[in-house]
Amino acid sequence: MRQLRMAYPGGELYSHSLVGNTLRGHRSMGGMLRVEPSLIVQVGQASFRVLTGSESGAELLVRVYQAAFELAAEQTGYSVENMTRAIVQTFIKRAEAEGEGYLESVVHKSTRGTAANLDSRTYTGGRDQKSD
Repeated sequence: MRQLRMAYPGGELYSHSLVGNTLRGHRSMGGMLRVEPSLIVQVGQASFRVLTGSESGAELLVRVYQAAFELAAEQTGYSVENMTRAIVQTFIKRAEAEGEGYLESVVHKSTRGTAANLDSRTYTGGRDQKSD
Protein backbone atom coordinates (compact mmCIF):
# COMPACT_ATOMS: atom_id res chain seq x y z
CA MET A 1 0.00 0.00 0.00
CA ARG A 2 2.85 2.35 0.75
CA GLN A 3 4.34 1.62 -2.68
CA LEU A 4 0.99 2.47 -4.29
CA ARG A 5 0.79 5.68 -2.27
CA MET A 6 4.29 6.66 -3.46
CA ALA A 7 3.60 5.64 -7.08
CA TYR A 8 0.36 7.67 -7.22
CA PRO A 9 0.83 10.73 -5.03
CA GLY A 10 -2.39 12.60 -4.45
CA GLY A 11 -4.49 9.61 -5.45
CA GLU A 12 -6.93 7.72 -3.27
CA LEU A 13 -6.31 4.14 -2.15
CA TYR A 14 -9.31 1.86 -1.72
CA SER A 15 -9.89 -1.56 -0.25
CA HIS A 16 -13.07 -3.23 -1.42
CA SER A 17 -15.06 -6.11 0.01
CA LEU A 18 -17.96 -6.58 -2.32
CA VAL A 19 -20.09 -8.64 0.03
CA GLY A 20 -20.93 -6.97 3.30
CA ASN A 21 -23.46 -4.55 4.69
CA THR A 22 -21.33 -2.97 7.41
CA LEU A 23 -17.67 -2.43 8.25
CA ARG A 24 -18.41 -3.76 11.72
CA GLY A 25 -16.37 -6.91 12.17
CA HIS A 26 -14.23 -6.26 9.07
CA ARG A 27 -11.27 -8.34 10.17
CA SER A 28 -8.51 -6.80 8.11
CA MET A 29 -9.58 -3.14 8.19
CA GLY A 30 -7.69 -2.26 11.38
CA GLY A 31 -4.43 -3.73 10.14
CA MET A 32 -4.72 -2.10 6.74
CA LEU A 33 -5.48 1.30 8.29
CA ARG A 34 -2.46 1.00 10.59
CA VAL A 35 -0.26 0.48 7.52
CA GLU A 36 -1.99 3.16 5.44
CA PRO A 37 -4.17 5.52 7.52
CA SER A 38 -5.54 7.29 4.45
CA LEU A 39 -6.84 4.03 2.93
CA ILE A 40 -10.55 4.12 2.16
CA VAL A 41 -12.17 0.83 3.14
CA GLN A 42 -15.57 0.08 1.66
CA VAL A 43 -18.00 -2.81 1.61
CA GLY A 44 -21.18 -3.72 -0.23
CA GLN A 45 -23.09 -1.12 -2.13
CA ALA A 46 -20.52 1.59 -1.41
CA SER A 47 -17.85 -0.54 -3.12
CA PHE A 48 -20.01 -1.27 -6.15
CA ARG A 49 -20.89 2.42 -6.50
CA VAL A 50 -17.20 3.38 -6.66
CA LEU A 51 -16.11 0.44 -8.83
CA THR A 52 -18.91 0.64 -11.39
CA GLY A 53 -20.20 4.19 -11.13
CA SER A 54 -23.68 2.71 -10.95
CA GLU A 55 -26.36 2.01 -8.38
CA SER A 56 -26.92 -1.31 -10.18
CA GLY A 57 -23.31 -2.51 -10.11
CA ALA A 58 -23.98 -5.45 -7.81
CA GLU A 59 -26.84 -6.71 -9.94
CA LEU A 60 -24.74 -6.42 -13.10
CA LEU A 61 -21.87 -8.36 -11.54
CA VAL A 62 -24.20 -11.07 -10.25
CA ARG A 63 -25.55 -11.53 -13.77
CA VAL A 64 -21.99 -11.86 -15.15
CA TYR A 65 -21.19 -14.47 -12.48
CA GLN A 66 -24.45 -16.27 -13.20
CA ALA A 67 -23.63 -16.51 -16.91
CA ALA A 68 -20.08 -17.71 -16.16
CA PHE A 69 -21.33 -20.36 -13.73
CA GLU A 70 -23.89 -21.59 -16.25
CA LEU A 71 -21.23 -21.87 -18.95
CA ALA A 72 -18.84 -23.73 -16.64
CA ALA A 73 -21.59 -26.10 -15.53
CA GLU A 74 -22.53 -26.82 -19.14
CA GLN A 75 -18.91 -27.52 -20.08
CA THR A 76 -18.21 -29.80 -17.10
CA GLY A 77 -21.58 -31.50 -16.65
CA TYR A 78 -21.90 -30.15 -13.12
CA SER A 79 -25.47 -29.37 -12.15
CA VAL A 80 -25.59 -26.04 -10.39
CA GLU A 81 -29.38 -26.27 -10.31
CA ASN A 82 -29.41 -29.55 -8.41
CA MET A 83 -26.94 -28.24 -5.85
CA THR A 84 -28.68 -24.92 -5.26
CA ARG A 85 -32.41 -25.71 -5.56
CA ALA A 86 -33.09 -25.62 -1.81
CA ILE A 87 -31.10 -22.40 -1.36
CA VAL A 88 -32.90 -20.68 -4.21
CA GLN A 89 -36.28 -21.73 -2.83
CA THR A 90 -35.37 -20.14 0.50
CA PHE A 91 -34.39 -16.90 -1.22
CA ILE A 92 -37.59 -16.94 -3.29
CA LYS A 93 -39.72 -17.31 -0.16
CA ARG A 94 -37.89 -14.44 1.52
CA ALA A 95 -38.16 -12.25 -1.56
CA GLU A 96 -41.88 -12.93 -1.94
CA ALA A 97 -42.39 -11.96 1.69
CA GLU A 98 -40.55 -8.69 0.97
CA GLY A 99 -42.27 -8.07 -2.38
CA GLU A 100 -39.19 -8.18 -4.62
CA GLY A 101 -37.38 -10.57 -6.99
CA TYR A 102 -35.14 -13.16 -5.38
CA LEU A 103 -31.96 -12.01 -7.16
CA GLU A 104 -32.52 -8.45 -6.01
CA SER A 105 -33.29 -9.74 -2.51
CA VAL A 106 -30.00 -11.67 -2.34
CA VAL A 107 -28.01 -8.73 -3.66
CA HIS A 108 -29.70 -6.23 -1.36
CA LYS A 109 -29.31 -8.37 1.77
CA SER A 110 -25.63 -8.99 1.12
CA THR A 111 -24.53 -5.52 -0.01
CA ARG A 112 -26.84 -2.83 1.35
CA GLY A 113 -26.57 -1.27 4.74
CA THR A 114 -26.38 2.06 6.46
CA ALA A 115 -24.20 4.30 4.29
CA ALA A 116 -22.05 5.38 7.25
CA ASN A 117 -21.23 1.73 8.01
CA LEU A 118 -20.03 0.95 4.47
CA ASP A 119 -17.15 3.42 4.15
CA SER A 120 -14.20 3.89 6.53
CA ARG A 121 -14.40 7.68 6.07
CA THR A 122 -17.78 7.74 7.87
CA TYR A 123 -17.64 4.55 9.96
CA THR A 124 -17.50 5.12 13.71
CA GLY A 125 -17.49 1.47 14.80
CA GLY A 126 -19.52 -0.19 17.48
CA ARG A 127 -23.28 -0.51 17.14
CA ASP A 128 -24.85 -0.17 13.73
CA GLN A 129 -26.20 3.27 12.97
CA LYS A 130 -29.81 3.65 11.90
CA SER A 131 -30.58 2.70 8.31
CA ASP A 132 -30.74 5.35 5.58
